[in-house]
Amino acid sequence: MRIYDRSALEKLYNACIADNISLDIGVYLEKGDLWEYVPPGQFLYGHRNYKAVFKLSNIGREIDFKDLQLRLKKMEDTLPIELYKELGQEPVEQVDFTDIPRIVSADDGGREPTEAYRSVYFRPERQIEADERHKLFRIGVYATVVPRGHHWPWAHQGEFSVPTLHAPGELKFGDVAFTQTLTKTIELSNTGEGNLTITKIVVGENRDFDIAGGVSLPYAIPAGQKLSLSIEFSPSELGQKQGSLTVQSTDPANATSTVRLVGNGVHSFRAIPDSIGFGTVLVSKTEKRRLKLQNDGQEDVKIRSIQVSGRYFSCDASQLTVRARGASFLDISFSPSRKGMRTGTLTAVSDYSPKPEIEITLRGEGMPWLTAPGEIDFGEINVNRTVSKQITIKNIGPFSCDITKLRASPGLRQEVEFGYAAPIEGPLPFTLGPNHSFILPVWAKPTALGVQRGSLAVSYRSADETIRESLTVTLRVKGIPR
Repeated sequence: MRIYDRSALEKLYNACIADNISLDIGVYLEKGDLWEYVPPGQFLYGHRNYKAVFKLSNIGREIDFKDLQLRLKKMEDTLPIELYKELGQEPVEQVDFTDIPRIVSADDGGREPTEAYRSVYFRPERQIEADERHKLFRIGVYATVVPRGHHWPWAHQGEFSVPTLHAPGELKFGDVAFTQTLTKTIELSNTGEGNLTITKIVVGENRDFDIAGGVSLPYAIPAGQKLSLSIEFSPSELGQKQGSLTVQSTDPANATSTVRLVGNGVHSFRAIPDSIGFGTVLVSKTEKRRLKLQNDGQEDVKIRSIQVSGRYFSCDASQLTVRARGASFLDISFSPSRKGMRTGTLTAVSDYSPKPEIEITLRGEGMPWLTAPGEIDFGEINVNRTVSKQITIKNIGPFSCDITKLRASPGLRQEVEFGYAAPIEGPLPFTLGPNHSFILPVWAKPTALGVQRGSLAVSYRSADETIRESLTVTLRVKGIPR
């Protein structure tokens, strides 16, 4: 008679369960008379009815299981849910299924493995995030294990500690020169309670992405631990590239997880950024921006010429050399002497043969020294009645300017009179210092019914007369019956 150590048998039994029984969990949301599948990566609403479907499969070849029981219990001190064996019944702390038929394994004789399905219902009392879903239940299995070729069964109670695979949804590589390779690391974590086994890792069809080094599979990740993977991106051509990394594991709720891989193949020599905006710049002031010339190649790049088109734009260099695996910088300036939007182009010609010419778009707006409200609305005025309003005109420029001309006039085919009273600063021209303002009384007199429009033009010049500009304010009034 052979005597077996009880603790050794229990360990062997638990190993049989872990290696031979596959547990899959699907979650479904109640929608009217239908149940809609909720993928593992989605959260669960609070105060909605859900169904959890458990699938038990025998995936081994040497073990059969009989007298199977499945116990589903709310985990202690975890997520707030109400558990039901059937909807409409009172909530319970656990649900036991004792009517599961014997499930057998496949063997070389052609037997198909059998499966068992059981369902429970639950209702979260708050929203359950995707990475919390593994904490919903504690799963217990009670079975008689029958090894193939042996006449004695093992009866034991075992409990599944459910593992959970957590992987990033996306890995971004950014810009990578199409002659270079960039390596980044992702982490596959086991955020559940049981041991997790990574069974397969596959990179998609885009061969610009690959796994650096090797991983011996299957790879076991204990609870709370992680596996770090180094992923390479080596773009074979220019442009946006997308790939995928598919991970298969023993996570019962998410057996297959996919990581999206994204990268952009660029020239090894390039300008950053590809366009420059200066925004709004006061007339006669200068605004500078820096342009980076990046060389990720193995050889120096010589810039033979740098040309700038467009008025008021300039560059501080005409030739330079960008060292291999290095960068150089250009200072680009915008110095408007007139108001308005301006555009230009910087063109750099180099000995970088794949793309010898780089063009950078330049854009900026000259802002006049004088500021005032864009529109003066006199409101509704009786026909042939005059109403006056005051507007404030300010010099925000760096130097004094001379106010040379004021002109108020109606628009084309407008039946209205507009005018102004002399400013207290005196007769024209008069000088307005920097950061100073003056008040101008403007009046309106509609001579017909309806909305009438016009404008007020204020002309000025700098002290050295290099700047001559004007400011326009829209005037509006509505004539009504007397």
